[in-house]
Amino acid sequence: MAKETGGLTPDLLTHAGQPKTPEPITSPDRKPPTERRGSSARSRICMTPVEPLAVGADDAAALIGIGKSLWHELDSSGRIPAPVKLGARCVWPVGELRAWLSAGAPAREQWEVLKNTTHTASFRHALHGRSTPQNEKVTS
Repeated sequence: MAKETGGLTPDLLTHAGQPKTPEPITSPDRKPPTERRGSSARSRICMTPVEPLAVGADDAAALIGIGKSLWHELDSSGRIPAPVKLGARCVWPVGELRAWLSAGAPAREQWEVLKNTTHTASFRHALHGRSTPQNEKVTS
């Protein structure tokens, strides 16, 4: 007795007898809808990835490579840099997080002293999220 296929021919069935998903019908000279729409310069600019200057707690934790709960614990105990308050939101400058980690992740009080007294070019550039230019002399 033939297997019941619900009116589908064998070429439209997978090996398990399930219906295949149909392939989209496109011609080689016609672009898919996603490529046709939004081709203006404005939409291309909006789609360009932008590295944030500052991140919230969850993204800061991910950037450092720790969990959210540990990040909040470290913040409460004063072991990470102080956040910048923007209205009701607290954010951490990415450049400062990188410089803080490069300095050995000191406690908040030590970090504040360190970042206010260190005047090396490499430290200033790390603090502001830039690498030290090759032609700039690093002084201590």
